[in-house]
Amino acid sequence: MRGRNPVVGLAAADFRLADTGVVQEIDSVTQGTMPLDLTIVLDFSTSARNDFGEFLRSAVGMQRLLRAEDRWRWLGIFREAREVMSMRPAHDPLPALSRPDAVKVTALHDTIFLALVRPGEPERRHLVVVFTEGDDAWSMLDGRQLPSIAGKADAVLHAVISGSPAGPQTDGNRMREREDRRWRESQDALFDAVQVSGGSIHHLSNRAEAFAKIIEDFRSAYVLRYIPKGVDTPGWHEVKVSVMRPGSYAVRARKGYERPE
Repeated sequence: MRGRNPVVGLAAADFRLADTGVVQEIDSVTQGTMPLDLTIVLDFSTSARNDFGEFLRSAVGMQRLLRAEDRWRWLGIFREAREVMSMRPAHDPLPALSRPDAVKVTALHDTIFLALVRPGEPERRHLVVVFTEGDDAWSMLDGRQLPSIAGKADAVLHAVISGSPAGPQTDGNRMREREDRRWRESQDALFDAVQVSGGSIHHLSNRAEAFAKIIEDFRSAYVLRYIPKGVDTPGWHEVKVSVMRPGSYAVRARKGYERPE
């Protein structure tokens, strides 16, 4: 980005990419041309469930933003991770879905894990968009593991945060304090995972507007391909990308990848 505008027309020579400090040769650069696999993750906590009808209406607007070659699926955050709609071509008719039963506690981290571990395909990009209050009270997965999982996944993760979890309103209430602390820890884990994947956080109450912004941002992104050279060490590889053209640019990219033993 330059200011608030995406920069178009960049080629391989316009980028510098370092893998664990070693500058790499970029083999190819593409922008906005690869088909998209989209996973939408929807929170079904009590308050979010009340907005389910509005989500279905906004889903029609989301569908219009997808191309014929794109695909999407929906996951629901309940007391367990649940697939609400399986992966299908983006322009297929939406299935008839009834309003699910609300749950008071949700497995946010488990559902994001399910979204991220879907294997990627070489000629497609995987985008995960999470609509949530950011609170987790039921997952088996420790939220502190999310950033590491996001770093190993073949997906870019975005999160749309709306509101905050409801709880006892009495000042000094210990239950409220525990819930607030849990909520902050859940959001911190989600925010860190988003950053590692190269995505961003959105604080917008209108789901359709937030989704449109995410899709526009995603379509304008570049995919840089290279074969790592001189960096054979297993473990976490930090990747840094910068723009070599004169001027001031903001670059958001994946923070790295895991090289197996």
